Amino acid sequence: MSQAPAQRPGFSSLETVQFTQGGTAAQARACVKIDNQLYHLKSFRLSKNAHGATNTGSFVLAYAGNPDWTNQLFRGTDPAGGPVNNSPVYCEVWAGFPPNPGPNPSISGLMRRFYGVVDKYDPEDMNQTTFYLRSIAAPLTSDRITSAIQNKTTIEVIRELCAPYNIPVIIDPELTNPFTLARVYAQDFMVGLKNIVKWDVLLRSSVWDDTDVWEDDGTLYYVHPWNVEKVMKAQGGNAGRNFSPLALQFGSNVLSFLPSHSPQFARNIRVQIHSYSAKTRVSVTTRVQSVVGGINVIQVIKTSTAVPQWGTNGGTSTTYNQDGSISHSQWTSSGGSASGSNAPIG
Repeated sequence: MSQAPAQRPGFSSLETVQFTQGGTAAQARACVKIDNQLYHLKSFRLSKNAHGATNTGSFVLAYAGNPDWTNQLFRGTDPAGGPVNNSPVYCEVWAGFPPNPGPNPSISGLMRRFYGVVDKYDPEDMNQTTFYLRSIAAPLTSDRITSAIQNKTTIEVIRELCAPYNIPVIIDPELTNPFTLARVYAQDFMVGLKNIVKWDVLLRSSVWDDTDVWEDDGTLYYVHPWNVEKVMKAQGGNAGRNFSPLALQFGSNVLSFLPSHSPQFARNIRVQIHSYSAKTRVSVTTRVQSVVGGINVIQVIKTSTAVPQWGTNGGTSTTYNQDGSISHSQWTSSGGSASGSNAPIG
């Protein structure tokens, strides 16, 4: 794949920059959309927190010759007199299992795992560039309110604070009588009630309205704790997936697990860890065959490992044969409901 980066008005180069992606270093199961343009990824890393506003991420693009990102992702005042562009460089990380992987980047069959803005990028060498990302709601944790808000309700303020960053807001439909900011800050003497960090206002408001507040996948939610699941499922699409049980297994799709607990704004996430001792059975079959001059003894050894499927009365058995071949089979057991160590997750 080759592409020439767009040129800013007033800027020219002696030669059009051509670059190609290092296909052997890219993976079709993940791609990134930067400024509405798709690229294959070499690798990515995401860090998500309970309230979402401090989520971070990074990814590596493997490109030979490195495109001129300074030119392509230019923001600011154009020296040639063109329009001013101070909008963030929006970025989306997609990953999953595409039905038909190909050489061209595509989000077909993938799920959006991160939505935010480019914080910085580092051209490590002429073959790859590392990008660092922030949550789309990150400015709310640093920017301050510059206008008086004491006579507005919490819902009005939330929508007003998110509008400049193009962040959609989902309010619990049962929150029909929100407090005013004057009531929320009644115990504090703050003239005009401004110059406060925006995210602090959201947290203070959520205590009075008895809600959880968090950002997820580019949307800010302000919902009563007992209605989180209902409100999220009502959104449909990607929002509903957050309440589907996710079963992960060590050695297959989990390398390590270091849990930590957030005493506040935990988004009603429940993690259940099931441990088990794999049932291993070794079978030895001896075959005795009469041959000219005596007998021929052959031993066939098979090793089977059974792994339970949580929430069912069955599991999967993997059989390792003596000749190196591997086979898989499903098994079920009767005599009671799924409970105890084999209880469902979620």
